[in-house]
Amino acid sequence: MRPYLHEFLTAAYAEYDMIIWSATSMRWVELKMGQLGFLNNPNYKITALLDHQAMISVQSHSGRTLECKPLGLIWDQFPEFYNKKNTIMFDDLKRNFVMNP
Repeated sequence: MRPYLHEFLTAAYAEYDMIIWSATSMRWVELKMGQLGFLNNPNYKITALLDHQAMISVQSHSGRTLECKPLGLIWDQFPEFYNKKNTIMFDDLKRNFVMNP
């Protein structure tokens, strides 16, 4: 866990809903988020957890198949709350941005 992560999430929670989306299984996501203190932190709440089952496969220009996290999945399910103008995505893998503005 990065230093000051809980402080950052506390500040972000004042303005944003937070969703954790991981390329692993939900069992692993719940375990790790619990260990990191995300699921029971008194200063912020996680709106939802998503796992690899919410990812889709796309073909890159080079012909490789990539698994990515399309934010449109969230926007389509909850258009009254989330859209491309009010969503910020943080990820360490460039391929996860392939379908996102």
